[in-house]
Amino acid sequence: MALCAKSSTRAVCAKQAARPAVARPVLARRMTVQARNFVYSLVAGGVVLGGIALAITAVSNFDPVKRDRDTSKHVPGLDVTKATINTTLKAMPTDGKVLMEFYATWCPACRAFKPEYDKVARFLASQPAGENRVVALRLDCAVDPDVCGAYQPDVCGAYQVAAYPTMFTGTAADLAAVNVAGLTKFDYGKYSRNAMGVVKFVAESFKL
Repeated sequence: MALCAKSSTRAVCAKQAARPAVARPVLARRMTVQARNFVYSLVAGGVVLGGIALAITAVSNFDPVKRDRDTSKHVPGLDVTKATINTTLKAMPTDGKVLMEFYATWCPACRAFKPEYDKVARFLASQPAGENRVVALRLDCAVDPDVCGAYQPDVCGAYQVAAYPTMFTGTAADLAAVNVAGLTKFDYGKYSRNAMGVVKFVAESFKL
């Protein structure tokens, strides 16, 4: 109820009191409806966003690469040497898809990355055989002190390995022929240095 000033007449007081008595409830109701609709929209939006977040979390949790915790499982044929790389590549179909890593055992970055590359190798080895099958290989350039530098007349230098780890994708034929121009080099500025980043690199390189 509105209050009147002492100087107001009864008629003026009644007129002043009547105006807010009619207008305020209508305005209040409008504001209440608008506020309620706004709150409902926020709640609905939160539910939708929450559902999307849960879906993304569920998908990522079931990703076979992300869930890989079996660090003891070794992929046969993963590690090649200067003496066996050509034999291994030539034993594959010429158009066989290969992911190749050149690393060095003394390199801290390589040691930190090793579990991630192992995950990738296990994931690729678990895929069905066929034309889209990708074989992961790796070679330790530090086994022979002569293969630590770039552009040396040896296997790592021939592939123009200037830093460790360096990864390429390409066909077995291009890798065996050391056709560096025909290979795709892992771009650390584009892909994450983890298992998921390498899998994405492989998929995009071979358009899988």
